Amino acid sequence: MAEAAILRFSKIKSMRDLRGALAHNLRVQNTPNANPAKGHLNQVARGMDTIDKCLMIYGERLGEQTPRKNAIFAHEAVVTGSPDVINNMGKEQLRQYFADSLSWLCKIHGGSDRLVSAVIHYDETTPHLQAIFIPIDDRGRLNSRSVLGGHKNRLSELQTEFADKVGARYGLERGRKKSPARHQSLAEWYGKEPGARAEYEKLAREINEKKALLSKLSNENKALLDENDRLFQDNRYLMEQADILRASNRDGLEALKRRIRDLEAKPMPTYRPRP
Repeated sequence: MAEAAILRFSKIKSMRDLRGALAHNLRVQNTPNANPAKGHLNQVARGMDTIDKCLMIYGERLGEQTPRKNAIFAHEAVVTGSPDVINNMGKEQLRQYFADSLSWLCKIHGGSDRLVSAVIHYDETTPHLQAIFIPIDDRGRLNSRSVLGGHKNRLSELQTEFADKVGARYGLERGRKKSPARHQSLAEWYGKEPGARAEYEKLAREINEKKALLSKLSNENKALLDENDRLFQDNRYLMEQADILRASNRDGLEALKRRIRDLEAKPMPTYRPRP
């Protein structure tokens, strides 16, 4: 079976949903299908590492326009590939695959200035890119149709173009058109995998407990280091005082010796009885 290049789009329909998508991608909220022990491997685009920074970028691109009631506020793209290929790619090849994918996504959205957030996740089963764009048309207006609309086959055309222009360079082909396979939402996944959330929460608790223990040990170590510094300073002060006392005693002894020599050098007075 051919190894597929996977590209999915979803439409974000409110600012609340946008904030929620950013919180998920940046791992600000708990993500049960992600391994928190691998969170440090995730790669976040420069200048897009917090929700506030991403929303600031979004607001600058949106300007003063007021979105329509039924407007699509943003597009979220997910890029990955067949697990057998993605999980066996070298680190540099995988990085380049996602970089080429992001460049292509920026191009179809009208430029990199439409990019609001980009994160490569390595903390889930299969590495993938999640990128969020503000769909602005040539007039600077929110217009999802200018990218994803036009006719009913537009999404299918984009998937074909992505496979031909990006996926093919990495041994990935266009997936089966009109495949009955459907992406499973997180809610569905949680429902079908009742033990997954419990396992995640158990792992998260263990990690938090170890973090708390590490913090406690770190604080205790700092306190010991501070006490060691204090004792060192006290010891140095006592040594300095001892040096002063030794010098003082040495000076006093020398003075006493000189006094004795002076006395010895003087003639003793002759005793004369009174007449």
